[in-house]
Amino acid sequence: MKGIAGQINLFDYMLTNKETAEPPILLHEGQKVHKVIRGDVEESIVTGEKSWICGENNRGYRLKRCSGGWDVTWNSAIGINTFTNLQEAKEKANNYLTKNDCILAENIKAKEVVAYRYFYDGREIIQYYAVLDDETIYFHYGCQYEHIGKKKEIIQFEKDREENRKLEGYKEIEDYQPVFANMYKCKNDSWTYAEARYQYFYL
Repeated sequence: MKGIAGQINLFDYMLTNKETAEPPILLHEGQKVHKVIRGDVEESIVTGEKSWICGENNRGYRLKRCSGGWDVTWNSAIGINTFTNLQEAKEKANNYLTKNDCILAENIKAKEVVAYRYFYDGREIIQYYAVLDDETIYFHYGCQYEHIGKKKEIIQFEKDREENRKLEGYKEIEDYQPVFANMYKCKNDSWTYAEARYQYFYL
């Protein structure tokens, strides 16, 4: 059958549409988003960096975390673990908390804290471990995630401290009051619990 002059057939239309259609831009520069990491809710701001296409149907965005550091999210994550509505994010996080083994930060109590500080690149760095009421040990040191580990790890903590004594502004801190993070049960690890982002992608 002869086509009408200037008319595009269905195959050509589908091919052209596939080549030109892009995933929609759902997040914009300066917009606040709330990302759910296990039972934690992290607040971030969408940066001014250009979003990018991943695959045929997804779009990525660069985020600046309000607590410090960088992150990304995707169109496919919106409404799943990334929300523009804080209440929806909290509901998602609370749902995780009720169904999984975790210790809320507000329920973590220390009876002894060993802490020190030093300066690196103009920033104050604080390292510590805390002996908790149940005799487990909460660690915050090095580049590790905050976690609850075993007493023998104090040996490594002290080795690190010996090295850090050489750094600018080293000082032991008396009566340090830690700000704990929510702790989540670890799977197949020497740590028993760790903060939300540890093992996050392996759940």
